[in-house]
Amino acid sequence: MNVKNVIIVLFFISILIPFCLINSFFPFYYYGMFAESIQYTNQQESFVITYTGKFQEEYPFSSNRIGLSEGHFSYIVRSYYYQDRIQQLFSQLHHILEKNEKISRWKLKKVHHQPGGATVLMDQIIWKPQEQARQ
Repeated sequence: MNVKNVIIVLFFISILIPFCLINSFFPFYYYGMFAESIQYTNQQESFVITYTGKFQEEYPFSSNRIGLSEGHFSYIVRSYYYQDRIQQLFSQLHHILEKNEKISRWKLKKVHHQPGGATVLMDQIIWKPQEQARQ
């Protein structure tokens, strides 16, 4: 065999060895022609924050008021909720907005969205600014 034939054989062996050593076809589901399309799952839960203003009416809180996008703010609220630090979030929001408005109460509602379009209230947390002095 001459050198040219040896190089060609080694080239084909180097290409085929990974396919011989693989134990399953699982990696092919992520790459190449076997790849499945990416499917986005809808979020099953959402958090709604409301506050009670000076006329004792409940207003929905918009993340635009503090300069955050809805997705970023939703991530922050979810993080604070599951770390059981939602009172700290309310305290920070109250500190930001107390210059412009008199807010007497904050409320967080955890809502679960069911497949049929129905929503179920799963949890509700209420925080009043007076509680800040006791903590």
